[in-house]
Amino acid sequence: MNALPVNEFILKVASRCNLDCDYCYEYHLGDDSWRRQPAVMSIETASRAADRIAEHARTHALPRILISLHGGEPMLAGAERIDAIARVLRERLEPIAPVDLAMQSNATLVDDELLRVLETQRISVGVSIDGPREANDLHRLDHAGRSSFEATLRGIQALRSRRLLQGILSVIDVRTDPLACFDFLASVGVEHVDFLLPHHNWTRPPYRPDGDGPPAYGEWLARIWRAWLDGRHAWMKIRYLDQIVRGLVGAPGLFEGLGLEPTQLLVLTTDGALEGVDTLKSCGDEQQRLELSLFDVSIDAVLRHRRYLDRQQGALSLAPACQSCPELRICGGGYLPHRYAGDGAFAAPSVYCADILHLIRTMRGDVQARARRHSPADEEPRP
Repeated sequence: MNALPVNEFILKVASRCNLDCDYCYEYHLGDDSWRRQPAVMSIETASRAADRIAEHARTHALPRILISLHGGEPMLAGAERIDAIARVLRERLEPIAPVDLAMQSNATLVDDELLRVLETQRISVGVSIDGPREANDLHRLDHAGRSSFEATLRGIQALRSRRLLQGILSVIDVRTDPLACFDFLASVGVEHVDFLLPHHNWTRPPYRPDGDGPPAYGEWLARIWRAWLDGRHAWMKIRYLDQIVRGLVGAPGLFEGLGLEPTQLLVLTTDGALEGVDTLKSCGDEQQRLELSLFDVSIDAVLRHRRYLDRQQGALSLAPACQSCPELRICGGGYLPHRYAGDGAFAAPSVYCADILHLIRTMRGDVQARARRHSPADEEPRP
């Protein structure tokens, strides 16, 4: 199999965080590689990353270069270093192809200097917040156990005022009211929302309020789907639900959490290591490691690595139960880290399989019912 080139680069510009979210795959789910990495990415490493990405983009004629500045908390790198890294990336890559720079942040460190850099370097920012204070503070606390809610909300408002807010990531907790979370996110004026299933797998299953009873995560999302379908905040775009709608109409997927489209993403850490999807850290120590460094090899070396190739195998990499499932094309087996079953194996169905099937079937049924309700009455053909 010929691997597809990398088309999205996650640049870990900081390996530490000012928050201590208890569900974080970087620090709390079994991987401690961050302890051995520089706290922030040096300009030397950023320059080498820019050169390697440029080489890859030329070799494979990439039509666009997508780069996300990530962490930890990327704003810990500071405004001056973020500005310098962004300048290096734009100077070396924009002669080759258009560059989209984004950042994923908790937004608690937003200040005027950072806003100036983000605006000048055209860096859009996605922000993590889980809903209103009572939902957010279940998990998203600082290292002293204090709420991050007010600081994050101030950051969101500042980013939105400069048109820098890209969207919101919100991790689902089934103990919360989904509509209260939905209403809160609508109230801050965000258009794009991604509700995330928490990173669990078969070795560490997710919390379920009713044990093996109803699919709580699927129903949590289904309640938001029904409200949205009935016109509640209809202007919002909810990526997980959008992906399923695309699947229902036969369109290809747009992100790796669902569907069979090959993944073309690569992580570059603060020390220059090349890694697979960083959320694999939720499966244990160094599951994401490729043992490659941008100081030693080109990015093309990743294209020959088994772990990169495995993520482009589509249905062939899935469990037999997934390969025979009627929802395979839409679900795609679910997100890779959620399929982990121990001993390095990722061939189980998603630990959220029942939830995903419940949501897909609910959405299909609702769409079909609405189509029947609004279809014109059968008429006798005219002579």
